Amino acid sequence: MLVEWTPDEPVQVTAGPCRTTPLYLATDGTALHGSWEMGDLSSFAGGLNAREVTRLLLYRPRYSTNTVFTGIHRLSERATAHFGGALFPRYPEPALHSGPRDLADDADVLGAFVQALDDAWDTRPLETVTTAAYLTGGFDSGVLATRPAAPRLHPRQRRVSPYDEPLYRPFQRLTEGLAAFGVRAVVTGRAPTR
Repeated sequence: MLVEWTPDEPVQVTAGPCRTTPLYLATDGTALHGSWEMGDLSSFAGGLNAREVTRLLLYRPRYSTNTVFTGIHRLSERATAHFGGALFPRYPEPALHSGPRDLADDADVLGAFVQALDDAWDTRPLETVTTAAYLTGGFDSGVLATRPAAPRLHPRQRRVSPYDEPLYRPFQRLTEGLAAFGVRAVVTGRAPTR
């Protein structure tokens, strides 16, 4: 993220070129407020944005600056926001995507993937008796299974962004049930959105 300021010009906030956690922005008309956690800006939420709520419930989120709350905007990959008393978020022109690279004849893709999984698990050995893997069957489950050392779920009573996990409550209940059986770590993925 880059914040640029020049006297007598609007402040410009630019998100990075790589996929990172979105930055959420809000304004009270005199100051620009930002946070990586949407819940931190809850005092700026003016109400629900019906169109975005519908998209979220249908699992069809759009790449935009809108969030489910009016008054809170999302700034993600390659986006820019200008603020000089009012907030003007803007997305760039669509990125050009290259095609897949040619694969060497002797490439062992599966072997490399298995080695990457093994390396990831070896960095933090987990006890098999107290570890469960909750794999939804999606590609992301396998990828995220390489990250069992990821931060724990938010403690109770912490605001959770609706974009972080639409199934937060059911997953929380599942993990509580697993904990009751002595499971201390759960490796899972999140179903891809289309």
